[in-house]
Amino acid sequence: MELVAGATAGYVADGYGLGVVGIALAAAQPQLALTAAWLGAVGASSLAGLFVGALASGSAADRFGRRPIYAYNMIAFVG
Repeated sequence: MELVAGATAGYVADGYGLGVVGIALAAAQPQLALTAAWLGAVGASSLAGLFVGALASGSAADRFGRRPIYAYNMIAFVG
């Protein structure tokens, strides 16, 4: 059960991050006068960040173990 909860928490954190970016873009667009290209670039950069972070944390987890890397990832996310 703990394994399922831990694995699900990663997906929830990713979904939360993407959801926050979407809400922030909708609120910031009129104030910053962002064009459609800029909205797309900012939205895509959040996905690119998830991709790069997954590559980096996956390699680190293979080297140092999944548990410490996952704990560090959650601490960094909260910070």
